[in-house]
Amino acid sequence: MPLKSRDEQKVNWKELSDYIKDNISSLATSDTKIESPLPYLKLFKVNIVRGKHLVCNYLITYMKQQSSFGYQNLLDLTCYINTLIEELGASIATGILEEFYDNLKNKDTSTSTDIFLRYICALVRLKIMDEVILLEIIQEFLAENNYYFVSKVLLLCGDHIFDSNKSIHDLLINKLNSILNENIDTKTNELIISLLDEAKVDYKHLRLQKYEWKYSMTQHVITLDTLTSFKFLTEFQYDENFDQLELDYQKLYREKIIPFFEQIDPDINEKKNDENTTLIKVTDMSNTETIEFKKKIYLIIKGSLSGDEAAHKLLKLRLPDFQKPLAVDVIIKSSSQETTYSKFYGILAEKLCNTHSSWQKAFKEIFIENYNNCNDYEPNQLRNIGKFWGHLLATDYVGFEVFQCIHMNQEETTPAGRVYIKFIFQELVADLGVKELKEMLEEPYIQPYISNMFPKDDTDPEKIRFSINYFTAIKLGILTEPMREKLLKLEQNKKEIEGGFDHKNEFVEANRERRRRGRRRRSLSPERRISANKHSSRYSGHP
Repeated sequence: MPLKSRDEQKVNWKELSDYIKDNISSLATSDTKIESPLPYLKLFKVNIVRGKHLVCNYLITYMKQQSSFGYQNLLDLTCYINTLIEELGASIATGILEEFYDNLKNKDTSTSTDIFLRYICALVRLKIMDEVILLEIIQEFLAENNYYFVSKVLLLCGDHIFDSNKSIHDLLINKLNSILNENIDTKTNELIISLLDEAKVDYKHLRLQKYEWKYSMTQHVITLDTLTSFKFLTEFQYDENFDQLELDYQKLYREKIIPFFEQIDPDINEKKNDENTTLIKVTDMSNTETIEFKKKIYLIIKGSLSGDEAAHKLLKLRLPDFQKPLAVDVIIKSSSQETTYSKFYGILAEKLCNTHSSWQKAFKEIFIENYNNCNDYEPNQLRNIGKFWGHLLATDYVGFEVFQCIHMNQEETTPAGRVYIKFIFQELVADLGVKELKEMLEEPYIQPYISNMFPKDDTDPEKIRFSINYFTAIKLGILTEPMREKLLKLEQNKKEIEGGFDHKNEFVEANRERRRRGRRRRSLSPERRISANKHSSRYSGHP
């Protein structure tokens, strides 16, 4: 069925985004260098021309947190993309440069700046980018007297600059050599010394690490003055030419992508069958199909005698990832319709989450939806849904990071939302005990996810006080102890500041009083002098 409606395209975009993210993530976080072309071919299974902004965004995101092997894997992925889809290769190169240049303008010297510079140098060495960009970057660093990063560029790509433009290379080396006697920081000094040692041996070690791409690809000439503040559009946008773009990509996949990978690995056809790497045609559902699908899931649940049986039947369906949130939604709504909370649904959720991380992801997605739509439920439904989530959180199949969406303050919560949270925590206490729950909430790794629910922000004591009052009211005051300590410190600091102002005011007032008394004495003294003069004149005989 043609995918033309906005809703159908939106679901398709979500699945496309998840698929691209998962594949790039697996390459970036790998603990080995991936030699086989198959993991790279997997990314091309979906229309990455339509999802080019997603590819660029996720690739750049994972660059910042990749492992040592992930660095090489992402470089290989960039080479594959630039060889097969030139415009996408250009977008990736431009995106990396823009991120790097933004850091440069903002004086950001964090690890990500180092990583982006390393990638830029690698892309120049691979001839994906022209070396003119390196000279522009060096010029920017020299203008800022940032000799550390000038040395860094040369340590990463000095052999390439030497081979392409020896005169500029020698000028840079002489410049760095001349500043060694100047007052520069130790870190920069050590880096320059390392560079000079490497240059003396003609970058012997760097040349040994040289990485080459065996297949022809386009080299992109990108300069700093052509960069814009363009950001990758990762949000869904309706496409009127959706069907034609899908047909065009299928033709590209069939006529260019598959033959290229067969050239690399002649046995890839057999491996394709094993790995199921034929082109994925994303199929979304119309409203009618969605209703029929939910009805099917509902009948499976109601026709099962236990949570284990229901899970077994659902797993046999082998649902694609984009349908799993719909199935989870049916499970939770079925639970909400019960007179009281049934552990049937908790066991069903546990079994599903235990099979694959995609089910956990689906449950996390629906948790946020449930919280945002609390006002749509009746009190009894809120109780059942809250107890369901409390049980699942206690089992740790869904982590406490879902609490990131909860901002416990007067402005950002609703009465229904606060009731929903109360039932979640009551079930957590019932399953774990308040002591274990408190210990879990105090784990350092979980703090960023609960900082809005248990705020400790110095700038707004009212939010801290509101959260303390809320959890105390639902008889979980023990969870608020860190917040109480923080609030006490804030109030003490406030009193000290106010006390300082009071002391200052008293001092100012005392000074004013002394000045007033001084003025009164000065106003009387002339009269006394005049009187004294008159008195002396009568006895001296003067008129």
